[in-house]
Amino acid sequence: MFKIKERLRSLEIPTRVRAVSENQQFGIATILGLLVPVLMFVGVATGSRVWLMVQLPVGVLLTLPTLWLLRPWYDNLPERSQRRFTAAPLIYYVVLVMLFAWLALITAPSDRGWAATLLLLVWGLQFVYGTGVEPNNFALERLRGRLARAAPVRVFTIWCGLIGVLWFMEHTQDDPKFRPVLLGATLTLGAAGAAATLKVFARVRKISTALHLRTQDMIRSLEELRHSSDDDRQDKQAASRRTWDALEATLLTRVDTGFHLVGSFVLPTAAIKKLERCVLLAVDAPSHDQALHQLAIDDLQVMRAACRGRIDVLA
Repeated sequence: MFKIKERLRSLEIPTRVRAVSENQQFGIATILGLLVPVLMFVGVATGSRVWLMVQLPVGVLLTLPTLWLLRPWYDNLPERSQRRFTAAPLIYYVVLVMLFAWLALITAPSDRGWAATLLLLVWGLQFVYGTGVEPNNFALERLRGRLARAAPVRVFTIWCGLIGVLWFMEHTQDDPKFRPVLLGATLTLGAAGAAATLKVFARVRKISTALHLRTQDMIRSLEELRHSSDDDRQDKQAASRRTWDALEATLLTRVDTGFHLVGSFVLPTAAIKKLERCVLLAVDAPSHDQALHQLAIDDLQVMRAACRGRIDVLA
């Protein structure tokens, strides 16, 4: 009836914006990007609860066009600078989570209800969107950091949620008769938090161990394929494909949770597809191709090295 989509397309806003110079796009993006920390600072300085709640979605809405405007400038950066730039959303997310947790701690003595709301917001944000801030670029090079922060971040937000629930119960039930119930809930949730902490860290160690072993198997399969004779090549190719299937299953596993929709994968989907193409090109080559073989081996070695320090065969 209103044809909103057609009218928006007729405005050709993206085309008009891209028509301006790269420096002008960078200037617009800088202004929009600076508004995000300014909004955060205003929320903290004023102490406005409504403003603190509103600045989060507003900050996300400002970040999206900022990143789009910075794309031409980003494409011309050196590779190392691109890696640093794409880590910015993750840094901003960590700062935001720590800010909310700090505000909860300083307001808890005077207002447990508001402090509980902040902690539950931290838990909810990580539950719904936490994995969205993980950089997708340079996935293999960032795998070590991805595995290193998976458990601490997940455990931190779990404890934020548990403490938020306790503080909310304390805020809503101030009757002295409720104190034994609150004590029991504290002990129960504390035990649950400790168990969840141990389970998350054990899960990351198991994933790291499985990833190391299956990556090593893939490397050995490629080496056996490289040294195989023409008569044995088809059998070695079939064995290499089965080895890749096992490795791919590990890459598609969530690192920090057992839920399908929550948690971060070992690698982003695009990175898994890229690695699959690289490996299968080397496997399916009719004869040994040293260039394809070395590309696959190099990527697999980077992935194997990222697991060191977190291997535990008894986890």
